[in-house]
Amino acid sequence: MRGALSRLGTSPLVAVSLAAVYPVAFLWAHNVGKGVALADVAVVVAAVVGGSLVVYAVARAIVHDAIRAGLITLWCQLIVLSFGHALNASSIAPGGSRETVFFLAWVLALGAGSVLIAAKPRGDTTFRLVTPVLVALVALDVVQIVGGGEVTAPTIVPTAAVDFPAAGMDPGAAGPARDVYYLIFDRYGGERTLQDLYGFDDRPFLEGLRSRGFTVLDDPLANYPQTTHSLASSLNMVYLDDLAERVGADSSDWAPLYASLSNTSSSRLFQRLGYRYVHLGSWWGPTAIDPSADLNLTYDIVHEFPETFIGTTIIPALLQRLPVGYDDFFERQYSRVAYQVSSIEQIARDPRPTYTFAHFTMPHPPYVFNADGTYRPQDDPAPIEQKYVDQLRATNDLIDGLIDSLLAGPEGEDPILVLQSDEGPYPPELDTGIEVHFNWAEANDVELGRRFRILDAIFLPGRSAEDVPAGLTPVNTFRLIFDDYFGATLPMLPDRVDIFTDHDHPFTFRDVTDRLAPP
Repeated sequence: MRGALSRLGTSPLVAVSLAAVYPVAFLWAHNVGKGVALADVAVVVAAVVGGSLVVYAVARAIVHDAIRAGLITLWCQLIVLSFGHALNASSIAPGGSRETVFFLAWVLALGAGSVLIAAKPRGDTTFRLVTPVLVALVALDVVQIVGGGEVTAPTIVPTAAVDFPAAGMDPGAAGPARDVYYLIFDRYGGERTLQDLYGFDDRPFLEGLRSRGFTVLDDPLANYPQTTHSLASSLNMVYLDDLAERVGADSSDWAPLYASLSNTSSSRLFQRLGYRYVHLGSWWGPTAIDPSADLNLTYDIVHEFPETFIGTTIIPALLQRLPVGYDDFFERQYSRVAYQVSSIEQIARDPRPTYTFAHFTMPHPPYVFNADGTYRPQDDPAPIEQKYVDQLRATNDLIDGLIDSLLAGPEGEDPILVLQSDEGPYPPELDTGIEVHFNWAEANDVELGRRFRILDAIFLPGRSAEDVPAGLTPVNTFRLIFDDYFGATLPMLPDRVDIFTDHDHPFTFRDVTDRLAPP
């Protein structure tokens, strides 16, 4: 037994395999609680281990020595798999001349290091040191993953359902089977936020919506400060108190929240009414697809975890410099928006009654739009506030174009339109495309206002602004629609605003409505 362990400790293949697994485990451990799928992890591990073994086989065929081939492979793994982390640490934006210099330096290091290792004498003791270190690093990540509940079968407890009988539905009392569009524009800030914190006057756009028949709520608020909670609440037409009670207020498990974004109460009710449910997802995993939808429209099929892992490697920088027609993550998000718009226009031409949910990750980062709608390279040095405002301008133009398209038919066939953001922007210093671990219990009033003030505009054919209760929040949006158009008897819930403590306490809620009251 001791001899076998000794051979494993000096085996280049063992070290190479562990070195391939470590960066995947590291990324997974640092995303515990985000609903990373085991299948996605398995695919990435298989790809990295397989690629590493190919490099090892080629190196051994060239140098005719297992030890040096293993060292060359380890060096290649270090260079290839750490490039993205090093680029981020250097604060060099992807694209542009500075990244090219950085890329060339790493390629030179890859080649020079491999040549030097190939020329060195054989050293059998190297892996006796390397392998235990890799074992310890992987073990630490595994402990963090297991401790976060990522490799156990989670108890999925979605939000409480508002079912067909409970809604008091009377389809015979329903009006025309109008299409319904629930369009989410992520991190679109409220009018006060945009004016006070960004110096941007959104009144012309909002007044334009009002002139076209939209009810634009005054100083509207989200019910929760983050996408997951906000959409779980609005799509299911309930607050999350019941979910917190069933999961446990001290739970750190986000899986029930993610589960609540699929097969939601609103989509089920529309399907029971004979509507076709079309889900137009984002790049963000929890809203990328909904298995319960009649049709999922997705621009690409790269899941979030593999996409993120690839971004930590040298692969994107390499492919961008090869004639392979490679679109990086940022270019794909720019193209995704055009795909979403054209898909909605096609849905509108379908004569069947359709409920469409579309999640636009704009003006949410990445900031890939100039104000005129053209592509914005990532090495653009403009301040992040300017990038946000420019992308917001592009968002407004997109919304105007969509409204033109969706309201182009006969007035009697006008759809129900909800234009809403699920959250406002983060402060510039935290304004990234990723989920930010922020302690909401320590947020000041300015931070709360920035996050909770949102866009909320509703087009209700045949109704007036007086038919929309003042202070309506997203939890009541579909209650209002089902009551007014489909004969439901869903009572309006008290409109309130809740924070949760932080990422590790997503079910510890506190009512902060009073802190966001108009001045």
